[in-house]
Amino acid sequence: RQIGARLGEANTLQALGQLKQRGDDLAGARVDFDAALGLYRQIGDRLGEANTLQALGTLAAAEGRPVAAFAQLHACLAIQNVLADRVGAAGTHGYLARIAGSVGAGLQAQALCSLAIRQFTAIDDRWGVLLAAQDLGRVLLGTEDGFIGVCALELARATAEQIGDPRAEALGQVIAGLMSEDMSDTDRRAALDQLTAEAPAVLAEFHARIDAAIAAGEIDPYAPLQAGATDAD
Repeated sequence: RQIGARLGEANTLQALGQLKQRGDDLAGARVDFDAALGLYRQIGDRLGEANTLQALGTLAAAEGRPVAAFAQLHACLAIQNVLADRVGAAGTHGYLARIAGSVGAGLQAQALCSLAIRQFTAIDDRWGVLLAAQDLGRVLLGTEDGFIGVCALELARATAEQIGDPRAEALGQVIAGLMSEDMSDTDRRAALDQLTAEAPAVLAEFHARIDAAIAAGEIDPYAPLQAGATDAD
């Protein structure tokens, strides 16, 4: 009975924290999330603990504290892996990728985006694929792997089109804008068709390259972020 009461209290606190975060009361949200986390840990509710750590991670990111956000999300991911929570882990990889990208940790961001895309694909979460592919495109554009970034944007565009998301048109315009201005409309259309055909193979090769780099220890997707413009409490 006591466990049930504390679980109910923890769930209520977490819900209140989410409402406060949406209302931009970040300090109030942190108080509620911290209290919920303590209760989930007292009663041994690992899923509740993971969900609250994820909430604290996204809150820290909103507060401009990427190092703390990354650490909390990584702790969340460790629990999700133990629980075999594939849906939760895919989402957490997406958050981790975005935070790594925001502080210029390019290789980590690439690896995390790659993992997120494949995990979202495995659970048929096309909205997740759209966001993770879009993030990968942003990370890669302007680098020596810029073409892979364009292929990632094409995956995002195609996925948006599949689910009827209006950003499909905007992404198509971005991709077209990255092509030579000297192209005729016919040549640009042919180039876009070729990109659509080639993108899956290009991305598959990229994912394989990421896996090889992780296996060789060249990339650690989960290495703690270095405090640049540091987290200050």
